[in-house]
Amino acid sequence: MTEEQDHKAVQQFKLQLNGALKVFDMYGLGLEIPRVREIITELALQLHKRLDGVDHPIDLNHAEQRYSRRLKK
Repeated sequence: MTEEQDHKAVQQFKLQLNGALKVFDMYGLGLEIPRVREIITELALQLHKRLDGVDHPIDLNHAEQRYSRRLKK
């Protein structure tokens, strides 16, 4: 896949996560959905690397750090 196709696939994944996480709006947690969506996406990318044979840890702390760094940019 090209870089553009990769980006499109990740964006489609995020849109599907939005739908799955929408239930949390009912509990007043809607403001957390974007953060959680990004962290779940990062964890999914880590899993993908691992399944592709890359010795890459699946680590929540790492996913949260990457999300925090993207916010600061």
